[in-house]
Amino acid sequence: MLIEILQWISVYLMIGVVFTFCVDMMTQFLHRQSKVQYQAPSMDEWGVIERLICIALWPIGLYVFIRGLLTPRDDD
Repeated sequence: MLIEILQWISVYLMIGVVFTFCVDMMTQFLHRQSKVQYQAPSMDEWGVIERLICIALWPIGLYVFIRGLLTPRDDD
């Protein structure tokens, strides 16, 4: 039983690592694109502590991302 719990925890954390990696890659990509009207956080604002929090709380980040993706916007 303990092994199963540790397996679930490791899967949860690995998904968090992959999610955080994707967030890092998207942020760097958007920083390089001058045509995109996006203010990505500077790399000074996205440190080790923030990455660890993102790994631990990735379901909340995924929810916010999907909600933002599906919410219609009024583009002026």
